[in-house]
Amino acid sequence: MEPSTPPADAPLILVADDVAANVELLFDQLHVLGFRAIAAADGPSALAACFEHRPDLCILDVSMPAGDLGVDDRSTGFEVCRRIKRDPRTKRIPVIFVTALNDTTDRVKAIEAGGDDFLTKPHNRLVLGARVRSLLKLKAATDSLEDTLRKLREVEKMRDDLMKMIVHDLKTPLTSVLASIEMLADGDFGAINPDQRRMLLDAEGKAVYPGFIDAHAHFLGYAQSLISVDFGGTQSWEECLERIRNFIREKSLAPGSWIVGRGWDQNDWPVKEFPDRRKLDSLFPGYPIFLERVDGHAAIVSQLALDKAGVKPGQELVGGKVETRDGRLTGILVDNATDLVGRIIPSPDAPQMKDALMQAQQNCFAVGLTTIVDCGLSRFDVAAIDSLQKKGDLKMRMVVMLSDDPGNYEYYLSRGPYKTERLNVNAFKLYADGALG
Repeated sequence: MEPSTPPADAPLILVADDVAANVELLFDQLHVLGFRAIAAADGPSALAACFEHRPDLCILDVSMPAGDLGVDDRSTGFEVCRRIKRDPRTKRIPVIFVTALNDTTDRVKAIEAGGDDFLTKPHNRLVLGARVRSLLKLKAATDSLEDTLRKLREVEKMRDDLMKMIVHDLKTPLTSVLASIEMLADGDFGAINPDQRRMLLDAEGKAVYPGFIDAHAHFLGYAQSLISVDFGGTQSWEECLERIRNFIREKSLAPGSWIVGRGWDQNDWPVKEFPDRRKLDSLFPGYPIFLERVDGHAAIVSQLALDKAGVKPGQELVGGKVETRDGRLTGILVDNATDLVGRIIPSPDAPQMKDALMQAQQNCFAVGLTTIVDCGLSRFDVAAIDSLQKKGDLKMRMVVMLSDDPGNYEYYLSRGPYKTERLNVNAFKLYADGALG
Protein backbone atom coordinates (compact mmCIF):
# COMPACT_ATOMS: atom_id res chain seq x y z
CA MET A 1 0.00 0.00 0.00
CA GLU A 2 1.32 3.45 -0.93
CA PRO A 3 1.79 5.90 1.96
CA SER A 4 -0.76 8.29 0.46
CA THR A 5 -3.50 5.64 0.21
CA PRO A 6 -5.74 5.68 3.31
CA PRO A 7 -6.78 2.34 4.81
CA ALA A 8 -10.21 0.96 3.91
CA ASP A 9 -11.56 1.64 7.42
CA ALA A 10 -10.31 5.24 7.57
CA PRO A 11 -12.92 7.98 8.21
CA LEU A 12 -14.78 8.99 5.04
CA ILE A 13 -14.99 12.71 4.17
CA LEU A 14 -17.45 14.17 1.64
CA VAL A 15 -16.01 17.16 -0.29
CA ALA A 16 -18.63 19.27 -2.12
CA ASP A 17 -17.21 21.95 -4.43
CA ASP A 18 -17.91 22.77 -8.08
CA VAL A 19 -14.27 23.71 -8.79
CA ALA A 20 -12.30 20.58 -9.69
CA ALA A 21 -8.97 22.11 -8.61
CA ASN A 22 -10.34 22.78 -5.12
CA VAL A 23 -11.61 19.23 -4.84
CA GLU A 24 -8.26 17.82 -5.98
CA LEU A 25 -6.40 19.98 -3.44
CA LEU A 26 -8.64 18.87 -0.56
CA PHE A 27 -8.42 15.22 -1.65
CA ASP A 28 -4.61 15.38 -1.58
CA GLN A 29 -4.60 17.02 1.86
CA LEU A 30 -7.14 14.58 3.31
CA HIS A 31 -5.27 11.55 1.96
CA VAL A 32 -2.04 12.81 3.53
CA LEU A 33 -3.92 13.13 6.82
CA GLY A 34 -5.08 9.50 6.49
CA PHE A 35 -8.72 10.06 5.46
CA ARG A 36 -10.73 8.65 2.58
CA ALA A 37 -12.71 11.11 0.45
CA ILE A 38 -15.61 11.26 -2.01
CA ALA A 39 -16.67 14.26 -4.06
CA ALA A 40 -19.81 16.08 -5.20
CA ALA A 41 -19.99 19.03 -7.59
CA ASP A 42 -23.40 20.53 -6.71
CA GLY A 43 -26.03 20.64 -3.99
CA PRO A 44 -28.29 17.73 -5.07
CA SER A 45 -25.36 15.35 -5.64
CA ALA A 46 -23.86 16.36 -2.27
CA LEU A 47 -27.11 15.43 -0.49
CA ALA A 48 -27.43 12.17 -2.44
CA ALA A 49 -23.85 11.17 -1.58
CA CYS A 50 -24.39 12.06 2.07
CA PHE A 51 -27.56 9.97 2.38
CA GLU A 52 -26.09 7.00 0.50
CA HIS A 53 -22.56 6.81 1.94
CA ARG A 54 -23.12 8.39 5.41
CA PRO A 55 -19.68 10.06 5.53
CA ASP A 56 -18.06 10.75 8.87
CA LEU A 57 -17.69 14.46 8.02
CA CYS A 58 -18.70 16.89 5.23
CA ILE A 59 -16.64 19.74 3.79
CA LEU A 60 -18.91 22.12 1.86
CA ASP A 61 -18.32 25.10 -0.37
CA VAL A 62 -21.08 27.70 -0.04
CA SER A 63 -21.35 28.77 -3.67
CA MET A 64 -22.09 25.93 -6.10
CA PRO A 65 -24.97 24.90 -8.43
CA ALA A 66 -28.23 24.56 -6.47
CA GLY A 67 -30.08 22.35 -8.96
CA ASP A 68 -33.59 21.68 -7.66
CA LEU A 69 -32.92 22.77 -4.06
CA GLY A 70 -34.87 26.00 -4.54
CA VAL A 71 -32.17 28.43 -3.39
CA ASP A 72 -29.70 30.79 -5.02
CA ASP A 73 -26.37 29.23 -6.11
CA ARG A 74 -24.59 31.51 -3.64
CA SER A 75 -26.46 29.83 -0.74
CA THR A 76 -26.36 26.21 -1.88
CA GLY A 77 -23.92 25.07 0.82
CA PHE A 78 -26.12 26.53 3.57
CA GLU A 79 -29.20 24.71 2.22
CA VAL A 80 -27.30 21.40 1.93
CA CYS A 81 -26.15 21.77 5.54
CA ARG A 82 -29.70 22.52 6.74
CA ARG A 83 -31.03 19.39 5.06
CA ILE A 84 -28.21 17.23 6.41
CA LYS A 85 -28.87 18.44 9.96
CA ARG A 86 -32.63 18.08 9.56
CA ASP A 87 -32.58 14.43 8.52
CA PRO A 88 -32.39 11.94 11.47
CA ARG A 89 -30.07 9.68 9.45
CA THR A 90 -27.39 12.36 8.98
CA LYS A 91 -28.01 14.97 11.67
CA ARG A 92 -24.88 13.99 13.68
CA ILE A 93 -22.49 14.33 10.72
CA PRO A 94 -20.18 17.36 11.32
CA VAL A 95 -20.09 20.02 8.59
CA ILE A 96 -17.15 22.33 7.84
CA PHE A 97 -17.59 25.20 5.40
CA VAL A 98 -14.45 25.92 3.33
CA THR A 99 -15.27 28.95 1.19
CA ALA A 100 -13.94 32.18 -0.27
CA LEU A 101 -16.73 34.09 1.52
CA ASN A 102 -15.52 35.90 4.61
CA ASP A 103 -18.28 38.32 5.67
CA THR A 104 -19.64 38.12 9.20
CA THR A 105 -23.11 37.60 7.75
CA ASP A 106 -21.86 34.50 5.92
CA ARG A 107 -20.42 33.08 9.13
CA VAL A 108 -23.73 33.75 10.91
CA LYS A 109 -25.63 31.99 8.10
CA ALA A 110 -23.28 29.01 8.41
CA ILE A 111 -23.95 28.74 12.15
CA GLU A 112 -27.71 29.12 11.69
CA ALA A 113 -27.67 26.39 9.02
CA GLY A 114 -26.10 24.01 11.56
CA GLY A 115 -22.47 24.21 10.45
CA ASP A 116 -19.82 23.12 12.93
CA ASP A 117 -16.86 25.13 11.60
CA PHE A 118 -15.97 27.76 8.99
CA LEU A 119 -12.64 28.12 7.12
CA THR A 120 -11.83 30.70 4.47
CA LYS A 121 -9.90 30.03 1.27
CA PRO A 122 -7.00 29.70 0.93
CA HIS A 123 -7.07 27.54 4.04
CA ASN A 124 -4.16 26.22 6.09
CA ARG A 125 -3.69 22.43 5.75
CA LEU A 126 -2.64 22.01 9.37
CA VAL A 127 -5.64 24.00 10.65
CA LEU A 128 -7.96 21.92 8.45
CA GLY A 129 -6.46 18.69 9.80
CA ALA A 130 -6.84 19.83 13.42
CA ARG A 131 -10.49 20.88 12.87
CA VAL A 132 -11.36 17.62 11.11
CA ARG A 133 -9.76 15.42 13.80
CA SER A 134 -11.45 17.41 16.57
CA LEU A 135 -14.92 17.12 15.01
CA LEU A 136 -14.45 13.41 14.29
CA LYS A 137 -13.59 12.78 17.95
CA LEU A 138 -16.68 14.72 19.02
CA LYS A 139 -18.87 12.74 16.58
CA ALA A 140 -17.44 9.43 17.84
CA ALA A 141 -18.26 10.40 21.43
CA THR A 142 -21.79 11.48 20.44
CA ASP A 143 -22.37 8.28 18.44
CA SER A 144 -21.21 6.22 21.42
CA LEU A 145 -23.66 7.99 23.73
CA GLU A 146 -26.51 7.54 21.23
CA ASP A 147 -25.65 3.85 20.83
CA THR A 148 -25.61 3.34 24.59
CA LEU A 149 -29.00 5.06 24.89
CA ARG A 150 -30.42 2.88 22.11
CA LYS A 151 -29.19 -0.30 23.81
CA LEU A 152 -30.69 0.81 27.13
CA ARG A 153 -34.04 1.39 25.44
CA GLU A 154 -33.89 -2.05 23.81
CA VAL A 155 -33.14 -3.71 27.15
CA GLU A 156 -35.96 -1.77 28.80
CA LYS A 157 -38.39 -2.79 26.05
CA MET A 158 -37.34 -6.44 26.31
CA ARG A 159 -37.84 -6.33 30.07
CA ASP A 160 -41.26 -4.72 29.74
CA ASP A 161 -42.37 -7.20 27.05
CA LEU A 162 -41.27 -10.20 29.10
CA MET A 163 -42.94 -8.87 32.24
CA LYS A 164 -46.20 -8.21 30.37
CA MET A 165 -46.15 -11.77 29.06
CA ILE A 166 -45.38 -13.24 32.46
CA VAL A 167 -47.97 -11.16 34.32
CA HIS A 168 -50.64 -12.02 31.73
CA ASP A 169 -49.93 -15.76 31.69
CA LEU A 170 -49.49 -16.20 35.44
CA LYS A 171 -51.98 -13.76 36.93
CA THR A 172 -54.66 -16.37 37.68
CA PRO A 173 -52.43 -19.15 39.15
CA LEU A 174 -50.44 -16.60 41.20
CA THR A 175 -53.65 -15.33 42.76
CA SER A 176 -54.41 -18.88 43.95
CA VAL A 177 -50.86 -19.32 45.27
CA LEU A 178 -50.97 -16.06 47.23
CA ALA A 179 -54.39 -16.91 48.66
CA SER A 180 -53.13 -20.33 49.77
CA ILE A 181 -50.09 -18.77 51.49
CA GLU A 182 -52.33 -16.31 53.32
CA MET A 183 -54.59 -19.13 54.52
CA LEU A 184 -51.54 -21.12 55.63
CA ALA A 185 -50.26 -18.14 57.64
CA ASP A 186 -53.69 -17.70 59.25
CA GLY A 187 -53.67 -21.33 60.42
CA ASP A 188 -56.54 -22.48 58.20
CA PHE A 189 -54.60 -25.67 57.40
CA GLY A 190 -53.46 -26.25 60.95
CA ALA A 191 -51.06 -24.68 63.43
CA ILE A 192 -47.56 -23.62 62.27
CA ASN A 193 -44.52 -23.14 64.48
CA PRO A 194 -42.58 -19.82 64.79
CA ASP A 195 -39.85 -20.84 62.32
CA GLN A 196 -42.44 -21.75 59.70
CA ARG A 197 -44.28 -18.46 60.26
CA ARG A 198 -41.04 -16.49 59.87
CA MET A 199 -40.34 -18.25 56.56
CA LEU A 200 -43.82 -17.37 55.35
CA LEU A 201 -43.89 -13.73 56.41
CA ASP A 202 -40.33 -12.35 56.42
CA ALA A 203 -39.60 -11.33 52.83
CA GLU A 204 -38.40 -7.86 53.84
CA GLY A 205 -41.30 -6.27 52.05
CA LYS A 206 -40.48 -7.89 48.70
CA ALA A 207 -42.66 -10.12 46.56
CA VAL A 208 -41.41 -13.72 46.33
CA TYR A 209 -42.43 -16.02 43.49
CA PRO A 210 -41.36 -19.48 42.32
CA GLY A 211 -39.40 -19.73 39.09
CA PHE A 212 -41.69 -19.12 36.11
CA ILE A 213 -42.33 -21.78 33.44
CA ASP A 214 -43.10 -20.97 29.80
CA ALA A 215 -45.19 -23.86 28.45
CA HIS A 216 -44.54 -23.14 24.75
CA ALA A 217 -41.55 -21.12 23.64
CA HIS A 218 -38.52 -21.19 21.35
CA PHE A 219 -35.53 -20.69 23.62
CA LEU A 220 -33.00 -21.86 21.03
CA GLY A 221 -34.59 -19.62 18.40
CA TYR A 222 -34.48 -16.68 20.81
CA ALA A 223 -30.78 -17.33 21.41
CA GLN A 224 -30.12 -17.44 17.67
CA SER A 225 -31.98 -14.14 17.25
CA LEU A 226 -29.43 -12.49 19.54
CA ILE A 227 -26.72 -13.11 16.92
CA SER A 228 -28.83 -11.88 13.98
CA VAL A 229 -30.37 -8.55 13.00
CA ASP A 230 -33.82 -7.82 14.43
CA PHE A 231 -35.99 -5.77 12.04
CA GLY A 232 -39.13 -5.84 14.18
CA GLY A 233 -40.88 -2.47 14.27
CA THR A 234 -38.87 -0.91 11.43
CA GLN A 235 -40.74 1.91 9.71
CA SER A 236 -38.77 2.02 6.44
CA TRP A 237 -36.19 0.22 4.31
CA GLU A 238 -33.71 2.94 5.32
CA GLU A 239 -34.20 2.01 8.98
CA CYS A 240 -33.46 -1.63 8.09
CA LEU A 241 -30.21 -0.57 6.42
CA GLU A 242 -29.29 1.46 9.51
CA ARG A 243 -29.82 -1.59 11.74
CA ILE A 244 -27.53 -3.64 9.49
CA ARG A 245 -24.88 -0.92 9.73
CA ASN A 246 -25.15 -0.88 13.55
CA PHE A 247 -25.06 -4.69 13.74
CA ILE A 248 -21.85 -4.91 11.68
CA ARG A 249 -20.23 -2.25 13.88
CA GLU A 250 -21.36 -3.78 17.20
CA LYS A 251 -20.28 -7.31 16.24
CA SER A 252 -17.07 -6.11 14.47
CA LEU A 253 -17.93 -8.33 11.50
CA ALA A 254 -15.34 -8.54 8.71
CA PRO A 255 -16.32 -8.67 5.03
CA GLY A 256 -17.19 -12.22 4.07
CA SER A 257 -19.27 -12.74 7.23
CA TRP A 258 -22.91 -13.68 6.67
CA ILE A 259 -25.49 -11.09 7.82
CA VAL A 260 -28.77 -12.81 8.73
CA GLY A 261 -31.89 -11.13 10.04
CA ARG A 262 -35.66 -11.30 10.24
CA GLY A 263 -38.73 -9.22 11.00
CA TRP A 264 -39.17 -6.56 8.27
CA ASP A 265 -42.64 -5.90 6.91
CA GLN A 266 -43.03 -3.57 3.93
CA ASN A 267 -46.67 -3.02 4.91
CA ASP A 268 -45.42 -0.90 7.83
CA TRP A 269 -43.41 1.38 5.51
CA PRO A 270 -44.51 4.52 3.65
CA VAL A 271 -43.76 2.74 0.33
CA LYS A 272 -45.53 -0.60 0.73
CA GLU A 273 -43.44 -2.51 -1.78
CA PHE A 274 -40.76 -5.18 -1.53
CA PRO A 275 -37.28 -3.61 -1.29
CA ASP A 276 -34.54 -4.09 -3.89
CA ARG A 277 -31.08 -5.58 -3.24
CA ARG A 278 -29.17 -2.65 -4.80
CA LYS A 279 -28.75 -0.74 -1.52
CA LEU A 280 -27.48 -3.92 0.16
CA ASP A 281 -24.87 -4.35 -2.58
CA SER A 282 -23.69 -0.71 -2.59
CA LEU A 283 -23.65 -0.12 1.18
CA PHE A 284 -22.35 -3.52 2.31
CA PRO A 285 -20.09 -4.92 -0.42
CA GLY A 286 -18.34 -8.11 0.55
CA TYR A 287 -21.11 -9.26 2.93
CA PRO A 288 -23.51 -12.06 1.88
CA ILE A 289 -26.87 -10.94 3.33
CA PHE A 290 -30.12 -12.88 3.93
CA LEU A 291 -33.03 -10.99 5.56
CA GLU A 292 -36.33 -12.80 6.11
CA ARG A 293 -39.68 -11.06 6.15
CA VAL A 294 -41.64 -11.08 9.43
CA ASP A 295 -43.65 -14.19 8.43
CA GLY A 296 -40.71 -16.13 6.98
CA HIS A 297 -42.46 -16.43 3.58
CA ALA A 298 -40.08 -14.05 1.75
CA ALA A 299 -36.53 -12.76 2.00
CA ILE A 300 -34.41 -9.97 0.54
CA VAL A 301 -30.94 -11.23 -0.40
CA SER A 302 -27.75 -9.51 -1.57
CA GLN A 303 -26.15 -10.31 -4.92
CA LEU A 304 -23.16 -11.94 -3.20
CA ALA A 305 -25.49 -14.36 -1.38
CA LEU A 306 -27.32 -15.10 -4.64
CA ASP A 307 -24.00 -15.80 -6.35
CA LYS A 308 -22.88 -18.14 -3.57
CA ALA A 309 -26.15 -20.07 -3.93
CA GLY A 310 -25.97 -20.10 -7.73
CA VAL A 311 -29.35 -18.37 -8.15
CA LYS A 312 -29.89 -17.07 -11.70
CA PRO A 313 -32.48 -14.76 -13.36
CA GLY A 314 -35.42 -16.72 -14.70
CA GLN A 315 -34.84 -19.67 -12.35
CA GLU A 316 -38.10 -21.48 -11.55
CA LEU A 317 -39.10 -23.92 -8.82
CA VAL A 318 -42.25 -25.48 -7.38
CA GLY A 319 -43.84 -23.56 -4.52
CA GLY A 320 -41.62 -20.50 -4.74
CA LYS A 321 -40.56 -17.52 -6.81
CA VAL A 322 -37.23 -15.91 -7.73
CA GLU A 323 -38.23 -12.33 -8.51
CA THR A 324 -36.64 -10.65 -11.54
CA ARG A 325 -37.22 -7.24 -13.08
CA ASP A 326 -36.05 -6.40 -16.61
CA GLY A 327 -33.96 -9.56 -16.58
CA ARG A 328 -32.24 -8.61 -13.30
CA LEU A 329 -32.51 -10.35 -9.92
CA THR A 330 -34.17 -7.97 -7.43
CA GLY A 331 -33.00 -10.04 -4.46
CA ILE A 332 -36.56 -11.01 -3.44
CA LEU A 333 -37.14 -14.75 -2.87
CA VAL A 334 -40.63 -16.02 -2.02
CA ASP A 335 -41.63 -19.17 -0.10
CA ASN A 336 -39.58 -22.22 -1.24
CA ALA A 337 -37.15 -19.97 -3.10
CA THR A 338 -35.82 -18.73 0.24
CA ASP A 339 -34.34 -22.21 0.79
CA LEU A 340 -32.07 -21.74 -2.24
CA VAL A 341 -29.96 -19.36 -0.15
CA GLY A 342 -31.06 -20.32 3.36
CA ARG A 343 -29.67 -23.85 3.08
CA ILE A 344 -26.12 -22.63 2.35
CA ILE A 345 -25.91 -20.24 5.31
CA PRO A 346 -23.39 -21.72 7.74
CA SER A 347 -24.68 -22.57 11.21
CA PRO A 348 -23.18 -20.67 14.15
CA ASP A 349 -20.09 -22.42 15.45
CA ALA A 350 -20.04 -23.93 18.95
CA PRO A 351 -18.53 -20.87 20.73
CA GLN A 352 -21.03 -18.53 19.03
CA MET A 353 -23.96 -20.74 19.94
CA LYS A 354 -22.76 -21.09 23.51
CA ASP A 355 -22.45 -17.31 23.90
CA ALA A 356 -25.94 -16.83 22.44
CA LEU A 357 -27.49 -19.42 24.77
CA MET A 358 -25.74 -17.90 27.77
CA GLN A 359 -27.09 -14.44 26.87
CA ALA A 360 -30.60 -15.83 26.32
CA GLN A 361 -30.41 -17.62 29.68
CA GLN A 362 -29.26 -14.44 31.43
CA ASN A 363 -32.14 -12.45 29.91
CA CYS A 364 -34.70 -15.07 30.98
CA PHE A 365 -33.31 -15.47 34.49
CA ALA A 366 -33.36 -11.68 34.92
CA VAL A 367 -37.18 -11.77 34.77
CA GLY A 368 -37.61 -15.03 36.71
CA LEU A 369 -38.10 -17.45 33.81
CA THR A 370 -36.34 -20.68 34.85
CA THR A 371 -38.02 -23.48 32.84
CA ILE A 372 -39.01 -23.54 29.16
CA VAL A 373 -40.82 -25.99 26.91
CA ASP A 374 -38.90 -25.58 23.64
CA CYS A 375 -40.85 -26.79 20.63
CA GLY A 376 -39.41 -28.08 17.36
CA LEU A 377 -35.74 -28.93 18.02
CA SER A 378 -33.49 -31.43 16.26
CA ARG A 379 -31.50 -34.19 17.95
CA PHE A 380 -28.34 -32.17 17.25
CA ASP A 381 -29.82 -29.16 19.08
CA VAL A 382 -30.65 -31.46 22.00
CA ALA A 383 -27.10 -32.85 22.06
CA ALA A 384 -25.62 -29.33 22.20
CA ILE A 385 -27.97 -28.26 24.99
CA ASP A 386 -27.35 -31.47 26.94
CA SER A 387 -23.58 -30.96 26.70
CA LEU A 388 -23.75 -27.38 27.99
CA GLN A 389 -26.02 -28.45 30.87
CA LYS A 390 -23.73 -31.30 31.90
CA LYS A 391 -20.76 -28.90 31.93
CA GLY A 392 -22.70 -26.63 34.29
CA ASP A 393 -22.83 -23.73 31.81
CA LEU A 394 -26.51 -23.90 30.85
CA LYS A 395 -28.73 -24.00 33.95
CA MET A 396 -32.07 -23.40 32.25
CA ARG A 397 -34.43 -26.33 32.79
CA MET A 398 -35.89 -27.47 29.47
CA VAL A 399 -38.65 -29.75 28.26
CA VAL A 400 -38.10 -30.45 24.55
CA MET A 401 -40.57 -31.29 21.80
CA LEU A 402 -38.68 -32.62 18.76
CA SER A 403 -39.52 -31.50 15.22
CA ASP A 404 -41.14 -34.06 12.93
CA ASP A 405 -37.92 -34.82 11.08
CA PRO A 406 -37.21 -38.40 9.92
CA GLY A 407 -33.80 -38.27 11.60
CA ASN A 408 -35.42 -37.41 14.93
CA TYR A 409 -37.94 -40.26 14.59
CA GLU A 410 -35.23 -42.76 13.72
CA TYR A 411 -32.99 -41.74 16.62
CA TYR A 412 -35.53 -41.34 19.45
CA LEU A 413 -38.34 -43.81 18.74
CA SER A 414 -35.90 -46.68 19.22
CA ARG A 415 -34.44 -45.18 22.42
CA GLY A 416 -37.49 -43.64 24.07
CA PRO A 417 -37.68 -40.42 26.12
CA TYR A 418 -34.43 -38.87 27.37
CA LYS A 419 -34.37 -37.26 30.80
CA THR A 420 -31.73 -35.69 33.04
CA GLU A 421 -31.94 -33.34 36.02
CA ARG A 422 -32.46 -30.33 33.72
CA LEU A 423 -33.54 -31.82 30.38
CA ASN A 424 -36.65 -33.82 29.43
CA VAL A 425 -37.05 -34.87 25.78
CA ASN A 426 -40.47 -36.51 25.65
CA ALA A 427 -42.57 -35.42 22.62
CA PHE A 428 -42.70 -34.56 18.92
CA LYS A 429 -44.13 -31.38 17.46
CA LEU A 430 -46.22 -32.04 14.34
CA TYR A 431 -46.84 -29.46 11.60
CA ALA A 432 -49.77 -29.04 9.21
CA ASP A 433 -50.45 -26.63 6.39
CA GLY A 434 -52.20 -23.41 7.41
CA ALA A 435 -52.75 -21.66 10.71
CA LEU A 436 -55.52 -21.53 13.30
CA GLY A 437 -54.49 -18.20 14.85
